[in-house]
Amino acid sequence: MLVPVLYRGGRQVESLAVYTNTRRLLEQKLGAGPSREGTESHRGRTDGSG
Repeated sequence: MLVPVLYRGGRQVESLAVYTNTRRLLEQKLGAGPSREGTESHRGRTDGSG
């Protein structure tokens, strides 16, 4: 929930950093990546279409 709040609040750089750090932590500790929905949402925000 923090990532979209930061993004909508104009803090896109922080939003991307939180997403990246959380994804890395989940992959390292649990061997789990983001959901399909999370990946699509992230992709939409970073390619300018979201």
